[in-house]
Amino acid sequence: MNHSLHLTLCFLGDQAPASVPVLVQALSGVDWSPCGAGVRGPLFLPARGARRVVALELTDEASGLGALQERVSSALAATGLFRPERRPWLAHVTVARYRHPGEPFPLQNVTIPRFCVVRMALYSSSLESTGAVHSPIAVFPAS
Repeated sequence: MNHSLHLTLCFLGDQAPASVPVLVQALSGVDWSPCGAGVRGPLFLPARGARRVVALELTDEASGLGALQERVSSALAATGLFRPERRPWLAHVTVARYRHPGEPFPLQNVTIPRFCVVRMALYSSSLESTGAVHSPIAVFPAS
C-alpha cells in the first residue's frame, strides 16, 4: 500500500500521544459504507495566493465522501481534540508540493479509473528532509 497518496478527511495537527486512544475510539464509532470516487481534474492550491500544491480533485459519487467527512469531523469534534475548519472541505489527493510558489501548468495523460474508498486510517506524520512520512496508527474498514 502506498502511504504517500491519501485523501485527508480531517487534519488533526499536533496531538499528544495520550490522545491517540481517544481518537481511535471516536473513529471506531463512525459507521460508513464504501464510497465511489473518480478524478475530476488537476488543481493548483491554494486557489488564492502562492500556489505550492498540485492535486487531483476527486468526484464524490452519491455524496459518500462528503458524508464520511462530516461523520468523521463530528466524531472527532466530540472528543474536544479537533475543531472543524470553517472553509468547505475539498475532496482531493495531493500529488506534488514544491518549495517555491509557481504558476499552474498543464497536466497531460492523467488517466485514473474510478475507484472505491473502502477503508480510512488515522495517520501520524513526521516531516523529513525528503518530505512528510505518513504512518498508519489504526485502520477502519467500511461497514
